[in-house]
Amino acid sequence: MNRFKVIYEHIIGSKYASSQEDFAHKTDISRTIVSQLLTGKRVLNDKQIVKICAAFPFVDSEWLRSGEGMPFSYDSKGLLSPEDLKDLDSVLLFLNGIDDEQTYTNQLESLAILYASKMAEVQDLYSQMAGLMNRLESKEKENAALSQKVLSQARTLQLLNHELAELKIKSTNHSQGSADLSTDSGINE
Repeated sequence: MNRFKVIYEHIIGSKYASSQEDFAHKTDISRTIVSQLLTGKRVLNDKQIVKICAAFPFVDSEWLRSGEGMPFSYDSKGLLSPEDLKDLDSVLLFLNGIDDEQTYTNQLESLAILYASKMAEVQDLYSQMAGLMNRLESKEKENAALSQKVLSQARTLQLLNHELAELKIKSTNHSQGSADLSTDSGINE
Protein backbone atom coordinates (compact mmCIF):
# COMPACT_ATOMS: atom_id res chain seq x y z
CA MET A 1 0.00 0.00 0.00
CA ASN A 2 1.27 3.47 -0.89
CA ARG A 3 0.90 5.31 2.44
CA PHE A 4 2.06 8.57 0.89
CA LYS A 5 -0.81 8.37 -1.60
CA VAL A 6 -3.30 7.78 1.24
CA ILE A 7 -2.32 10.94 3.12
CA TYR A 8 -1.88 12.95 -0.09
CA GLU A 9 -5.42 12.10 -1.24
CA HIS A 10 -6.79 13.04 2.19
CA ILE A 11 -4.91 16.35 2.17
CA ILE A 12 -6.10 17.23 -1.34
CA GLY A 13 -9.63 15.92 -0.70
CA SER A 14 -9.89 17.91 2.54
CA LYS A 15 -8.62 21.03 0.77
CA TYR A 16 -5.54 21.39 2.99
CA ALA A 17 -3.72 21.67 -0.34
CA SER A 18 -5.46 22.59 -3.57
CA SER A 19 -3.24 20.72 -6.03
CA GLN A 20 -0.11 18.67 -6.44
CA GLU A 21 1.80 21.91 -7.03
CA ASP A 22 0.33 23.45 -3.85
CA PHE A 23 1.23 20.31 -1.88
CA ALA A 24 4.79 20.44 -3.27
CA HIS A 25 5.06 24.13 -2.34
CA LYS A 26 3.72 23.64 1.21
CA THR A 27 6.00 20.66 1.91
CA ASP A 28 9.05 22.00 0.07
CA ILE A 29 9.24 18.73 -1.87
CA SER A 30 9.61 19.06 -5.63
CA ARG A 31 6.55 18.38 -7.76
CA THR A 32 8.50 15.69 -9.63
CA ILE A 33 9.28 13.85 -6.41
CA VAL A 34 5.65 14.17 -5.27
CA SER A 35 4.58 12.62 -8.57
CA GLN A 36 7.11 9.81 -8.20
CA LEU A 37 5.95 9.16 -4.62
CA LEU A 38 2.34 8.97 -5.78
CA THR A 39 3.14 6.42 -8.50
CA GLY A 40 5.41 4.38 -6.24
CA LYS A 41 8.51 5.04 -8.36
CA ARG A 42 10.16 6.57 -5.31
CA VAL A 43 10.06 5.57 -1.65
CA LEU A 44 9.32 8.17 0.99
CA ASN A 45 12.40 9.03 3.05
CA ASP A 46 12.71 10.46 6.58
CA LYS A 47 13.54 13.98 5.36
CA GLN A 48 10.36 14.05 3.26
CA ILE A 49 8.30 12.68 6.16
CA VAL A 50 9.59 15.49 8.39
CA LYS A 51 8.66 18.08 5.74
CA ILE A 52 5.16 16.63 5.28
CA CYS A 53 4.51 16.51 9.02
CA ALA A 54 5.79 20.08 9.43
CA ALA A 55 3.41 21.32 6.73
CA PHE A 56 0.51 19.14 7.86
CA PRO A 57 0.92 18.46 11.60
CA PHE A 58 -2.07 16.11 11.71
CA VAL A 59 -0.19 13.54 9.59
CA ASP A 60 1.28 10.80 11.78
CA SER A 61 4.97 10.34 10.96
CA GLU A 62 5.16 6.82 12.43
CA TRP A 63 2.27 5.67 10.27
CA LEU A 64 3.98 7.14 7.20
CA ARG A 65 7.21 5.30 8.07
CA SER A 66 5.88 1.90 9.08
CA GLY A 67 2.11 1.76 8.72
CA GLU A 68 1.79 1.33 12.49
CA GLY A 69 -0.94 3.32 14.21
CA MET A 70 -3.23 5.70 12.37
CA PRO A 71 -2.59 7.91 9.34
CA PHE A 72 -3.40 11.04 11.27
CA SER A 73 -2.36 11.96 14.79
CA TYR A 74 -4.92 13.43 17.07
CA ASP A 75 -4.15 15.83 19.82
CA SER A 76 -5.76 18.36 22.13
CA LYS A 77 -7.80 19.91 19.31
CA GLY A 78 -10.73 17.78 20.42
CA LEU A 79 -10.10 15.13 17.81
CA LEU A 80 -10.49 11.42 18.31
CA SER A 81 -7.47 9.83 19.98
CA PRO A 82 -6.16 6.35 19.09
CA GLU A 83 -7.19 5.12 22.55
CA ASP A 84 -10.78 6.11 21.75
CA LEU A 85 -10.76 3.79 18.76
CA LYS A 86 -10.48 0.66 20.89
CA ASP A 87 -14.19 0.02 20.73
CA LEU A 88 -17.02 1.08 18.46
CA ASP A 89 -19.10 2.55 21.29
CA SER A 90 -16.35 5.06 22.06
CA VAL A 91 -16.14 6.05 18.42
CA LEU A 92 -19.90 6.53 18.16
CA LEU A 93 -20.07 8.52 21.41
CA PHE A 94 -17.25 10.73 20.23
CA LEU A 95 -18.80 11.32 16.80
CA ASN A 96 -22.21 12.07 18.33
CA GLY A 97 -20.61 14.67 20.60
CA ILE A 98 -19.09 16.71 17.74
CA ASP A 99 -20.98 19.92 17.03
CA ASP A 100 -18.75 21.26 14.27
CA GLU A 101 -19.67 19.77 10.89
CA GLN A 102 -16.14 20.15 9.46
CA THR A 103 -14.56 18.35 12.44
CA TYR A 104 -17.18 15.62 12.14
CA THR A 105 -16.48 15.26 8.41
CA ASN A 106 -12.72 15.20 9.00
CA GLN A 107 -13.11 12.51 11.65
CA LEU A 108 -15.26 10.38 9.36
CA GLU A 109 -12.72 10.81 6.57
CA SER A 110 -9.89 9.83 8.91
CA LEU A 111 -11.79 6.75 10.05
CA ALA A 112 -12.57 5.86 6.43
CA ILE A 113 -8.90 6.17 5.51
CA LEU A 114 -7.90 4.07 8.50
CA TYR A 115 -10.50 1.48 7.55
CA ALA A 116 -9.34 1.49 3.92
CA SER A 117 -5.71 1.10 4.95
CA LYS A 118 -6.57 -1.78 7.29
CA MET A 119 -8.65 -3.42 4.57
CA ALA A 120 -5.72 -3.05 2.17
CA GLU A 121 -3.50 -4.71 4.78
CA VAL A 122 -6.01 -7.54 5.14
CA GLN A 123 -6.15 -7.95 1.35
CA ASP A 124 -2.34 -7.98 1.24
CA LEU A 125 -2.33 -10.66 3.95
CA TYR A 126 -4.86 -12.73 2.00
CA SER A 127 -2.72 -12.38 -1.13
CA GLN A 128 0.36 -13.42 0.81
CA MET A 129 -1.54 -16.34 2.32
CA ALA A 130 -2.74 -17.44 -1.13
CA GLY A 131 0.83 -17.24 -2.39
CA LEU A 132 2.06 -19.31 0.54
CA MET A 133 -0.69 -21.86 -0.02
CA ASN A 134 0.31 -22.14 -3.68
CA ARG A 135 3.95 -22.57 -2.69
CA LEU A 136 2.97 -25.19 -0.10
CA GLU A 137 0.89 -27.06 -2.68
CA SER A 138 3.79 -26.92 -5.12
CA LYS A 139 6.20 -28.21 -2.45
CA GLU A 140 3.78 -31.00 -1.56
CA LYS A 141 3.67 -32.02 -5.23
CA GLU A 142 7.47 -31.91 -5.38
CA ASN A 143 7.65 -34.01 -2.21
CA ALA A 144 5.16 -36.52 -3.61
CA ALA A 145 7.17 -36.77 -6.84
CA LEU A 146 10.39 -37.14 -4.86
CA SER A 147 8.78 -39.81 -2.66
CA GLN A 148 7.71 -41.70 -5.79
CA LYS A 149 11.23 -41.45 -7.15
CA VAL A 150 12.75 -42.70 -3.88
CA LEU A 151 10.20 -45.52 -3.74
CA SER A 152 10.99 -46.46 -7.34
CA GLN A 153 14.73 -46.42 -6.62
CA ALA A 154 14.14 -48.53 -3.49
CA ARG A 155 12.23 -51.08 -5.60
CA THR A 156 15.02 -51.08 -8.18
CA LEU A 157 17.58 -51.58 -5.41
CA GLN A 158 15.50 -54.41 -3.97
CA LEU A 159 15.32 -56.08 -7.40
CA LEU A 160 19.07 -55.64 -7.88
CA ASN A 161 19.72 -57.15 -4.44
CA HIS A 162 17.43 -60.05 -5.32
CA GLU A 163 19.23 -60.58 -8.67
CA LEU A 164 22.60 -60.33 -6.91
CA ALA A 165 21.50 -62.96 -4.40
CA GLU A 166 20.37 -65.22 -7.27
CA LEU A 167 23.70 -64.70 -9.03
CA LYS A 168 25.55 -65.59 -5.83
CA ILE A 169 23.48 -68.74 -5.52
CA LYS A 170 24.09 -69.63 -9.17
CA SER A 171 27.78 -68.84 -8.74
CA THR A 172 27.93 -71.02 -5.63
CA ASN A 173 26.05 -73.79 -7.43
CA HIS A 174 28.28 -73.41 -10.46
CA SER A 175 31.41 -73.51 -8.27
CA GLN A 176 30.11 -76.60 -6.49
CA GLY A 177 29.21 -78.15 -9.83
CA SER A 178 32.72 -77.50 -11.13
CA ALA A 179 34.20 -78.91 -7.93
CA ASP A 180 32.01 -82.00 -8.26
CA LEU A 181 33.11 -82.45 -11.86
CA SER A 182 36.77 -82.20 -10.95
CA THR A 183 36.21 -84.67 -8.10
CA ASP A 184 34.39 -86.98 -10.50
CA SER A 185 37.15 -86.67 -13.08
CA GLY A 186 39.74 -87.50 -10.41
CA ILE A 187 37.86 -90.71 -9.55
CA ASN A 188 37.81 -91.85 -13.15
CA GLU A 189 41.60 -91.67 -13.47
